Formats: sequence, structure tokens, C-alpha cells
Amino acid sequence: MSGTARNLSARRAACEPCRRSKLACNHEKPVCGRCRARGTNDDCTYRNRPFKRGGTLSGQRHASPVIPVPSSVEVEDVSHASHRYPNPGFLGQSSHSTIFAQMISRTPKDAIVPTLLKDSVFSECGTCSPLIIESKDTVDKVAQALRQLLRLDITSLRYLIKTWNATGANLALAEPLVARFSDATVSFCKELDAETNADLKDTRNARCILANSRRPTNGPATLTVDQFFEQVTGRENMRLEVLGIFLTAACRAAMDIPSFPPLYTSFLQQISLAKTLATMGDVILDSCLSLDCLSDLQLFLQYENMIIHTHVDGDQSYHTWRRMGDTSSSLFALGYHEIPIDASGAPPFLIQLRQAACARIYTADKMLSVFLGRPPRISREYCAFTLPSNDRNLWRAVTPASQNGEESIHSGMSGSQQQQQWPIWEPRNYMADTICRVKFSLLKEDILKFSRRNSLVRLENFPVDEASTMLNEIEYTWNSLPDQYKLVTSLKLSDAEPFVNDLLLSVRLDYLHTLFLLHLASLKQVTRPSEALLCSASEMLSLITEAIMLRDRLVNSGTSLIWKVAQYGLPAAGIISLALLESPQYDDLSGLRRARYIQDLSVLVAALKVGAIVRAGEANFALFSRATRTMQSLLDSLTEGVPPETQQTHGDESNSFNPTHEPNLFANLNVWDFEMDFWANLADHPTLLGHED
Repeated sequence: MSGTARNLSARRAACEPCRRSKLACNHEKPVCGRCRARGTNDDCTYRNRPFKRGGTLSGQRHASPVIPVPSSVEVEDVSHASHRYPNPGFLGQSSHSTIFAQMISRTPKDAIVPTLLKDSVFSECGTCSPLIIESKDTVDKVAQALRQLLRLDITSLRYLIKTWNATGANLALAEPLVARFSDATVSFCKELDAETNADLKDTRNARCILANSRRPTNGPATLTVDQFFEQVTGRENMRLEVLGIFLTAACRAAMDIPSFPPLYTSFLQQISLAKTLATMGDVILDSCLSLDCLSDLQLFLQYENMIIHTHVDGDQSYHTWRRMGDTSSSLFALGYHEIPIDASGAPPFLIQLRQAACARIYTADKMLSVFLGRPPRISREYCAFTLPSNDRNLWRAVTPASQNGEESIHSGMSGSQQQQQWPIWEPRNYMADTICRVKFSLLKEDILKFSRRNSLVRLENFPVDEASTMLNEIEYTWNSLPDQYKLVTSLKLSDAEPFVNDLLLSVRLDYLHTLFLLHLASLKQVTRPSEALLCSASEMLSLITEAIMLRDRLVNSGTSLIWKVAQYGLPAAGIISLALLESPQYDDLSGLRRARYIQDLSVLVAALKVGAIVRAGEANFALFSRATRTMQSLLDSLTEGVPPETQQTHGDESNSFNPTHEPNLFANLNVWDFEMDFWANLADHPTLLGHED
């Protein structure tokens, strides 16, 4: 035996914490004395081949840090794919990184996209030493989540999701992932449940899942669907996002299905289960975000989690608003708002889902901004993303198929310029809903800017030409939609399946809502609705009341019935109520037209009062309470034989309602806010005083 061999045999390896700290180690296993004294037993690990020299670069040693990973995963691969701090994510044209990259590479100005990609999340960045040791709090949090997951009836939850999917409903963005992720979660939990030594296995599994969640999810263009799922599922590749999407789908299913005997039979049990699943999903997402590693799956989970909070906390909740901001921040950090998504060389099915994520997050931002009367977070001027194709075979094919029918959205383009020819054939599914809704969301952003610019000059120099141009763009967008996405008949006469009925209703309501917002922004006085505004509001309210009565023929195709009532029904009911209160100013507001208004309001109030849409104790109940009482007061004043016009002054123009002579009760009314403030102001109208319950 040579001298070198004898020296190696006499040496004993130190554990990783002692080796990194350059402290003496007594080499005890499984935990050395120093780690045992410091209470860091879980961190005490030994390398398999401590004295094996790794590959060198420029003659220097390069030792890969060790993390507890499954045996099937090479340590070198995990180290190469691990997160490197700091994590800048996407860095745009004004960043210092882009400037230095241009200086070093001396690339021409027209090669800015490849330069941006070098500093985006598709490449490693930061220092040379990856921080791959998780904090004890993070590991404990994930371990506790795994213990809670095992206490659930996972098999029954999987059947609940299947029952929910059988109705046609699913997660709007993560639809292609739900089935495979659900099956993977069930298998994973069964394997965990079969293990022994619970304390040790929870910590070990938590570290393994955290290590897997750091790995990137993008792959080469030749990556197949099966290969993609193999990389993110299975006992040795399980990720936090997989568990999170499963819990999110189970939560949505629990809220949509009123009774499921294996898990719940009463309303209280249903709500309790949904909140438990939502809380567990929050823990999973928070743990995923704590890794500070951007990925596609994390973005998809963030969007679906935000939608969950609209159901659990309410559409007007600050939790929903904050999570919308977090989701848009991740979108920007990934760079999908600006850089070409297909430039990453990802497979077509993953590119399609990224494009859908951009479109749905953009649409959700506009919907919440309009609903709450707050500034939007995502501006089209800074975006150049591409609409997804609607090829459902992308997630079924063994080899990736080519994409067809894509449409680009570029900054500075008007609505009419963005409309291109639709594909000849498209299925009516969630992807179709995504494409249709984002087209109107683009126009809503223009209307928001239009209203903001002209809010101070509405009574003086109103830009009629600009409003007319926007109206033409709205009509052009609607006319350019394929006929299979247009609601051309009453819901009661439609023989389509519930999912298609809901999709057609949503697209029609979105079109009417865009017209509604434009006409509302064009008003000189909010208390004097125009004829065009009344027509849009009347049709919206009629569609909402019909949807309420025929709700058993609808299945959530992107937005729930509660959201439809809040987003479309309440604004329409508010304008109709104002028209009825100011009826002397509308000569033709009588007869059948007036009766139809009262009938639709009565149906809406009755449905809200009996709890057909939302029950007392649910998140959105407070949202509808004040509006319901105010509309009921209006209906009482109309049906008691004391019409609103008898309480107004007739004939004397000087005594009529005039904001220049009388105080305007609605002077501080935000034209976008038909939530609490609108109904609080409307309740103070002289006609309704004394009628409120």
C-alpha cells in the first residue's frame, strides 16, 4: 500500500457543518458531538466520497455542496440547477446588468432580446456559491404541512376532484395539470403513510421536497408531456407546487359541490373543509415563495391561489388584492410580460400555458381594478406578450406539436389593430375563455385611461371623437369573435351543455360590461344615465337574473356566478335604480320597459335575500347586504303607490335637480365603484329615506 493510500485510510471525514465552519469534528455518526451540542442534528450530514476530487476549472478545485436528495437525482445536477442568491429575475433594458452586457459583448442594438435572456431567470445568476441549506423554520413548516396532508382523506379528495371535473369545471389556468398532479399526490401520500419513524421521515421528506422545488421546470423544446410530468411528480421528484395545485383544486371542488357524503354533508362542514384546504394551500405557497426561486409552476399556483381567496375571503378582501399584486410581481420577475416566451426553447405545451398565464393574470388585474375602483398594476404599454393557441392536443401528444393561430399583443397598439383572424376551429374550453376575455380587458384598460384623463373636463371639452373610436373598437372586437362564442338566444332556449352556456354568458356579459364602462365614463352626470348606458345596463341585468334562475344549467367556465352578480349585476342594478329614481327625466321610461326594470330588480333582490347566491357567513355576504337593502327600499317605494316622481318637483326648471343649484348627493361617487360606497350614497337619496330595513 502506498503512502498516499495509507494517509487516506487513516483520515476520517468531518460532517458538513464542521467542514464548512473549519471546526474540529469528532466524526461520530449519525450525529457528531459538536452538532449534537448545538442542537443541529438535522444538519449533520456526511459526504459519501469526502476525499474524491471533483472536476476542476482552470486548475482549481470545485466542491459541490451536499443536500439530502433522492438517490435517483445526481448531486451535480441539483447543484447546477440550484438557486443562486441574489435572485434578480428578469432585468430589463434600463438595468445595470443589460448595460454592462452590452458593453462587454458589444452586441448591436437589435440583439437586445438575447442579451435580456442572459440575465433572465432562464440562466443562472448571482454568486458562485448556492445557498441550498433551508432554515429550520421552513423545514418545520413543510414537515407540519405534510403531517396535516396525511391526516386528510386524500383518496376521497381525489374522488371529489373527479366528480367536480365530470361537471366540466376545473382550474381555469392549471387545468392540464390537475388530473396528473392529483394522482401523483395520492400516490405520494400513500408511500409516506407506509413509512415508519414519523419524526425522521417528515424532516427528510420536507428537505427532499424543498430541494426538488428549487429545480427549474423548463426543458428543451423536444421535451414530451410525459417527461415533463416525470420531472415534477413521483416519490423522488415531488414538488411543493404539485401539492399546492392539488389542494387548490380540492378546495374549489369543495366550494362548488354542495354535498359530498364521504367528506361533508352540511353547509358548515363544507365551508370548514374548504377553509382548511385553503389554509394548507397558503402554507405550501408561502413555503414555495420563501425559496426565492422563480418557476412556471409557482406562477400557476399563485394565480389559482389568488382565485381561491376571492371565494374564501371575498372579492373585495385585501388578501385577494394583495395576492393579485404578488402574482403580477412574479409575472414581471419571470419576464413573461416583455421577453418572447418561446425564446427560452421550452416545449410548445409549456409555452402555451405560460401565454395563458400572462393573459389570465392581465385579465384578472383589469377585473379587480374596475371592480374596486383602484389603479391597475399591469399596463399594456410595458407588455408584449402573445396570446395562447387553443390546441388541446398539445397536452395529449407524445411529441410536442407546432403552435398555430397565435396573436401578438404589442404595446402602443389600438384595439382594432390587435384583432387578427381567429383559427378556423377551436374548442369551447377554458383556453377559449382566456382568449376572448383578454381581448375585452385590453379595451377596458383604454377606457380606464380615458376616464382618468377626462374626469376633470367631463363637463367642458369632452373628447367625442375618442369615445366614438373606442366604441367602434368594442363593436369590432365583438363582431370579430367566431359565432360559436356568441350568445344569440336566451339561456332557457339553449340546448348546449352547462359549461358552454356559462362560457357564452360570460363572453356576452364581458362585451356588455365594456360598453357599460365606456358609456359610464362618457356621462356628464352620474345621476343622469344616458340611453346607451341604460340599454347596456338593462341587458346585463336581464342576463344576470336569467342566470340566477337557471343556475343549475351553468358550470363555472372561468368566473363564478357570485362574481358575475358582483361584477356585472350590481353596477347594472345601480344604474337602473338611478333611472327609476330620476324617472321624470326619462319620458319613455314607462310601461313595459319600466315593468321589466322592476321585475329584474325584484328577482335579484329576492335571490340575494333568500341566500340563493350567497349565504350569511360567507365571504361575499357583506358585499351584497347594503345593495340588497337599498334596492328593496326602492322597490317598496314603487309598490306602495308612492312613485319616486311624486317626491320630485315638476314643471319648475329652477327647482329641478341641478348640481349647480342643489347639493349633489352623489358628488363624491366613484364611477367605477359599485360596491359599498355606491350603495351607501344611493341609500341617502330622499326618495329612499325611511324605507330601509
